[in-house]
Amino acid sequence: MNKYHLQRNAKFNNVDFAKVCMAVMVVALHTGVYCCFVNDLFNQVGKALVDLAVPFFFIASGFFLWRKIADATLNEKVDRITKWGKHTLKLYCIWSLVYLPYAIYGFVRDDLSLFSSIALYVRNFIFVGENFWSWPLWYLLAMIVAAVIIFLLVKVGLKTYQIFIVALLLATSGIVIDAIHAQGGLDGYFSVFKTTRNGFFVGFPYIVMGMFIAEYGVIPSKYWLATLFAIGFVLKVVGAPYLSWIVNYLLFALVIQMNIKDRSGDFYGDLRLASVVIYFTHMLWVGLITILYPGLAPYWMFVAAVALSFATAYLVIRNKETAVVKFCFR
Repeated sequence: MNKYHLQRNAKFNNVDFAKVCMAVMVVALHTGVYCCFVNDLFNQVGKALVDLAVPFFFIASGFFLWRKIADATLNEKVDRITKWGKHTLKLYCIWSLVYLPYAIYGFVRDDLSLFSSIALYVRNFIFVGENFWSWPLWYLLAMIVAAVIIFLLVKVGLKTYQIFIVALLLATSGIVIDAIHAQGGLDGYFSVFKTTRNGFFVGFPYIVMGMFIAEYGVIPSKYWLATLFAIGFVLKVVGAPYLSWIVNYLLFALVIQMNIKDRSGDFYGDLRLASVVIYFTHMLWVGLITILYPGLAPYWMFVAAVALSFATAYLVIRNKETAVVKFCFR
C-alpha cells in the first residue's frame, strides 16, 4: 500500500470497528479478566491480546494526525499539532475532574493526610497520568507529552523519518531504564514518574509510528502482514515481549488494509464515538461496582462493565449533538 492510497482513503471504517474491539480489550485489562483462567497459556494469550489495545489507539492517533498534513507547510503542521495538543489537554483536565471523587475516595480509604493526598494527586496528575481508578487517563497525558515533543521536532525542521529515529531511541531508552530499575537502580526517576509507561517512552514512539505509516505507507501484502503478525504474536506469548513494537505495527498495517463496506447513516462515526466513551467511562463503572459488590469475580466484573459502558455509549450517541457530549468526548 503506497502513501497516495493511504491519504486518499477518507473513511477507514476498519479502524473505527477495530477501536471498539480495542476499547473492550482495555476493559478486560482493567477488570483482570484476561488472567483469571486456570490454564497459564490462556492467561499468557489473554495478556498478549489486551496489550495490543492502547498501542493501537496511539498509532491510530498519530496516523490520523499526520495523514492530512504530511505534505503541508511547516506552519500548517505546527498549527495542527498545537490544536491537537490543546484539545487533548482539555480532555485530560475534564476527565481528571470527572474521576476526582474516586481519587478522594482512594486517599480516604488509604488514610492519607490532606497534605499527602494533595501532593500525591499533583504528582500523579503532572507526571503519571492516573490516580485512584482513573487508569485510562495516562493515555491522554502521554499524548500531551507526545504533542509537545512532536511540536518541537517539527518546529526545528526534522523530517518524519528523523522524528521516527528519535522515537526509536526513546523507546529503546525506556526498555533500558526498566532493565536498570529491575537491578535496583534509578529509584529517583521512578519516585517521580512511577513507570516508563508514559508519553516519552511509549506514547510518543507509537504515535510517531502512526505518523510514519501515514507518510510512507506499509507493507502492501495482507498475506505477509497476517503471517508475520501471527508469528510475532505467538513469539510474544511464549516469552519475547520485545516484539511488541513490531507486532503492533503489523496489526495496524493489517487493519488499515481491511475492506469493510459502508453502512447507512453515520454508523462508523458512531462506532468511533462509542470506542471513546467506553474507554473513558468504563472505570467509572468498575469503581462503582467494586464499591457496591466487593470481591466480585473478574469475569462478572468484565461483563457488567462492558454492558454498562456500551449502554453509556448508546446514550451518548443518541445525544451526540448536545453541548455536554461535544465538550466531554469530542
